[in-house]
Amino acid sequence: MKFGVFFTVVLALLFFDLLSSHPAEAQYAAPPAPDRSDIEKAYDAAFRTMFEDPGDLDKSFAFALLAIRLGDYEGAIATLERMLLIDPELPRVKMELGVLYFRLKSYQVAKGYLEQVRDDPKAPDLVKSRVAEFLEAIDDQTSPHRFRGSVFAGLRHQSNANAGPASGKVRVLGLDADLDSTFTDQADVDQFVSARLLHFYDYGVEPRIQLENEVVGYLSNQVTQDQLDTSILQFRSGPRFTMDPDFLRGLDIRPFVRADIVNLEDSRYYTSYGAGFDGNYVISSETGLFFETYMTRRNYNNTATYPTNKEELNGPRGYGGVTVSHILSSNTRMSFTGAVTRDSSDAAGRRYWRYEGSASVTRIFESPLPEHTGPWSLSAIGKLAAVPYDEPLDSIDPDVTRDDTEWQVQLVGSVRVRDNVSLVASGLFKQVDSTISNYEYDNWAFSMGVAVQF
Repeated sequence: MKFGVFFTVVLALLFFDLLSSHPAEAQYAAPPAPDRSDIEKAYDAAFRTMFEDPGDLDKSFAFALLAIRLGDYEGAIATLERMLLIDPELPRVKMELGVLYFRLKSYQVAKGYLEQVRDDPKAPDLVKSRVAEFLEAIDDQTSPHRFRGSVFAGLRHQSNANAGPASGKVRVLGLDADLDSTFTDQADVDQFVSARLLHFYDYGVEPRIQLENEVVGYLSNQVTQDQLDTSILQFRSGPRFTMDPDFLRGLDIRPFVRADIVNLEDSRYYTSYGAGFDGNYVISSETGLFFETYMTRRNYNNTATYPTNKEELNGPRGYGGVTVSHILSSNTRMSFTGAVTRDSSDAAGRRYWRYEGSASVTRIFESPLPEHTGPWSLSAIGKLAAVPYDEPLDSIDPDVTRDDTEWQVQLVGSVRVRDNVSLVASGLFKQVDSTISNYEYDNWAFSMGVAVQF
């Protein structure tokens, strides 16, 4: 339970994100890192040239395109709108404005510019083709009801499925004790399936307000470690507010309520409920920020395997995290996450802080079998966490306070075999060091599965 339950859910969500991007949203890829300084120099030179001759529309348009490449959307929009004041019959300029407002999620404004180009008999066919692509994406984004989802299913082998200590020596009531071998590290194989369903309802106002409902389900069945058979149901719901671009461009915020049900070994393990908020901020065309915080109340049930859950683990849990994502080039992206969790369980010895940092790099490759598969990708992920507890737990060791250090590395590869279907393989190693031997363990996990996005 400690290790295996949430691993597959996180992996499924990762590949849902990889599979769900819309082609129109990738029109402005950030310049590769080695080229950025050259573009910045050209941007500065183009600004000076435009400033010296503001009536020259070619110079203004050249500056606007460079501003777009560098993520200066405000500068690009201001320049393009000034050009239309000089000459209202510029379909390419209207198209670029529509695309920029699309990127900023101001879909009604974007649609207004793009429809003008679509209905302009003088607009070039190539421009109209791009406009049609974005109008289709806007219709998809602005339909009052939209549904998206994903399913991820497969097999996984773990060298230590029960997160058991490698040593048979543990602490009980402050004394050394011999642990039965059935409770030390046990290898196992499980079958798993996770599904995610998203429902969006657009209220049809500007700035945009959209209700988002999310349901995530997960099932796993162990071959031998039946006590780890797990089912999870998560629900979140809340309205997402897109900020007025005249106030703050590229920001959206969603307050939400959430609920969780977790079953373990065919018994109710815990339920939780709570609330929080998350959001996204577009820093530039290549850099984005995601933030999330929430507070939940967990209510545990005592079971035959865990007879003191209710007395020790009930209580609130708070979380806050920030992820920065950056596009290094058209086929390479990276992200960094920092997060803090506070668990305030009823038993002082179960209360802890968790400080976690992680980094990932994803590389997308052209398929070596282009007739049979789409792009391939490989992600490398590293994570480090410190977990200090408040006080000793008397039932374990009344004189020693638990303090864990966790680190893990992971490789995830995928091969797209259809537009919405990918084969996924993953390898992971996790190690936990602790001041109390009961909680020290390591685990190798290897999984293979199929991810389907719809």
